[in-house]
Amino acid sequence: LLAGWRSPNHVAMLRHVSPAVAGDATDYVPFGYICRYTDSLNYWEVRVLPNTAGNDLQIIQVTAGVETTRAEADVDWTSDDTDELMVDCRGSTIATYHRKSGAGTWTAGPSYASATQGQTSPDVGVMLYEAGVGRLSGFEIRAL
Repeated sequence: LLAGWRSPNHVAMLRHVSPAVAGDATDYVPFGYICRYTDSLNYWEVRVLPNTAGNDLQIIQVTAGVETTRAEADVDWTSDDTDELMVDCRGSTIATYHRKSGAGTWTAGPSYASATQGQTSPDVGVMLYEAGVGRLSGFEIRAL
């Protein structure tokens, strides 16, 4: 957790590797980007779910420990290669963009325009759901 980041309005860039499908539980281990973190029960998460059928990029609001999916899309992350995720937190909007391995341009992903919970909190971080599963190859954040 990057407590006290300089601005609640920021753009984060994450380079992530989805595991190759080997037929075990680690094929599906998600990771998340945490923003507008108030405490362990109140924050926003942009969650990547690798190797899943259906929606595998979600914007989730956590309030009093209860998760509510606010927006989601089917991205079909590249198995065993590096894709990029951009999260733009600006005012009451959390927007996502992705650039899959080998792509030259960004594609708009899900966004949510009523993200007022924790809107002034500058705290951000990364949620890794399993130790020993190397998911991130790069993380950069810049204030707006």
